[in-house]
Amino acid sequence: LPLGVLDGKVKVNVGGLKCLKATLQVRIYDPIILRAYTTQTLALSVILEMFNIRPKFTLHDAGRTADGGIWRFFTLECSEGLIDFEILEEFEKDAFDLDLPNNRRI
Repeated sequence: LPLGVLDGKVKVNVGGLKCLKATLQVRIYDPIILRAYTTQTLALSVILEMFNIRPKFTLHDAGRTADGGIWRFFTLECSEGLIDFEILEEFEKDAFDLDLPNNRRI
């Protein structure tokens, strides 16, 4: 059983425009990682880097939203059993058409 289960939502804006939102659940099985996350104001990506954790990405499903955007559901699992993630990302329909400075596009 996990020592901690964290639910979260993240919104990503690029150039002031909405790009995507992610809903996630993180399960932490290691007391040191749980303490690092709950006592420091560090992003989960920083925690993964600190502990040299390279989770495995598995795409479970993907599709189109009702308004033409793209969604995907995936997990990130660590072979050591320290931490794992369930993530639902929902991209805006024009997320990949955003104009960036210097005419770069994503």
